[in-house]
Order: sequence, then C-alpha cells, then structure tokens
Amino acid sequence: MKEKGAGIIDVLFLMEIIYLIYMPGLIQKNLLLWNGINFGKAFYNIGRDFYFRYIGYELAICILILLILITIYYRKHNRRLHNYPDGFKRGHSAFVAIIRLLRLIWYFLHAGWTIFLLIAIFSGYENTLYPFFNNLYNPLNIAYLIFVIIKVLSFTKEKMIHYGDIFSQKELITNFYIIDEKSDYILVKNTFLEKPMFCLMLRLETETIQYELLDYSESFSEMVVEFDRRANASNKCFDVEIPERERPVKSIHE
Repeated sequence: MKEKGAGIIDVLFLMEIIYLIYMPGLIQKNLLLWNGINFGKAFYNIGRDFYFRYIGYELAICILILLILITIYYRKHNRRLHNYPDGFKRGHSAFVAIIRLLRLIWYFLHAGWTIFLLIAIFSGYENTLYPFFNNLYNPLNIAYLIFVIIKVLSFTKEKMIHYGDIFSQKELITNFYIIDEKSDYILVKNTFLEKPMFCLMLRLETETIQYELLDYSESFSEMVVEFDRRANASNKCFDVEIPERERPVKSIHE
C-alpha cells in the first residue's frame, strides 16, 4: 500500500472514522489499563495538552521559527557548508529547515492526531474531545484521506525501459555507463536504477546519433554473451574469406 501512496497511518485513520460514524461508544472499558496503571489516561492527557490546551503557543512558536528561517533564506545566508575528508559537505541550510518544519507540522496534524484519536478511543475518552478542535482536525485529515484514496485508485506501474526504446547520444551518456562497443553494438549499464541493469544497444544510421535498445537483463554474463554473439556475427558479414576453389583464375595475360 505504501508504494501506491497510502501508509499505515492513513489506513488507521480510515478505520477510526468508520468506528466513530457507525460504532461510537462500542468500546466501553479502558483497554489501556494494565496492572492498575492507567496508561490511557496518561497518554490522553499528554495528547490533550498538545492538541487542545497549548495549541496556541505551539502555533505561535512554529510561525516565529518559520518567519526567522524565511528571513535567513531571503538574506542569502541560506547555506553554510564545510568540506570533510570523506567527500561530503556538511552544514546548515535554511531551505532544508523550512521543509523539515513544514513536514513536522504535517506529521503533528496527521500522524499525531490519528494516534491520539486511537488512544482516546481505546481508553474511553472519545466523548471528551473538544468539539471545535475535533471539527478542525478530522475534516483536515478526511480531506487528505480522500486525496490518498484517489492516489491509490489511480496508481499505475510500468518499467522505465522497454525493448525498442530509442535513446539519443545525450540520454545515453547521462543515464548509462558504456562498458564495451563493437560494430555499432554497445554494452551499457544503467546509472539511474536501484538494481544494475545491463543493456545491449544498436547504433542507428540516422541524421543524429541514436541508439535502439535490443535486449536487457540483470545478468552481466548473459548480456556479454549476447553482445559478443551479435558483434561477432556482424563482423563476419564483412570479413568472409573466399575459399580457394571459388577465387577467380588468373588470366594468362596478367
């Protein structure tokens, strides 16, 4: 489901909405009570503070941090990176911080609220949720859930390379590593896929240099054999030795 665009949190929120609409109050006892310790109440109180009691302060802090980061970004102090011996640059970026802050806010509104709602249901506090905030968080997540359902229904998957695909010379250099080349045949390895894919291509006689994909496989040895077979067969078409008996007889006047 994750590949199609839906995560476990999305499925969980869908089940919670179904429960709240069609089976409210079904769970009467506190399921998060263990050995006399009321974990449900403790977790619910923590969530209540985050989502209800102190939400104004949290919103003000997020807006303040966001304004500071935007100011740093537009004053061209966005990136401060330093070179390290391992070949990487490390430092700080205001743009990256803005993206991570927005992502953190969304996790709070979606994943955090879904978990808090689950705690409220399992601990028997679902009826104590504040109506105003309940009517704010749930519609927001329902709208996102509709978006996720559309993504799942419209999901499609196909291979990036197919037999007969045509690549320009620029595309070949950008996306493939050339291993060998002989008689207009080239053996290449992709550089854009997670798993290495070895491809056999043929150079086409066109106005611009283009290559046609003839075969591909994850097995290097398989493609090497196919490359040698085709390239050697192509060479034999032009380097055929004429048998002695079929050679023309020299004239006595030569």
